[in-house]
Amino acid sequence: MYDTKKDEYIQVSSYEGEDREPVWGNDDNTFYYLSERDGGAQNIYKGTIGGQSSVTELTKFKDNPVRFLSRASDGTLCFTNNGEIYTMKENGSPEK
Repeated sequence: MYDTKKDEYIQVSSYEGEDREPVWGNDDNTFYYLSERDGGAQNIYKGTIGGQSSVTELTKFKDNPVRFLSRASDGTLCFTNNGEIYTMKENGSPEK
């Protein structure tokens, strides 16, 4: 992440693999993104910036990767997995 006021980059993930498609949460410190950091299929993770950074896995799909992550203004996350469209509230479970 680039801080335009400080003219510096901030590393938000220590995973050495691919993290992709980030979207912001309801505040300036929360973001959601896709990653294979668990060693399996690509899933959705929640990260925070500032203070003690943390990462939480939100989905646990095993056989097929999560794709096309987006977020609506009401906080609903939308994505696909195995040809199905899912929605999920920021603090909820995926629904088809």
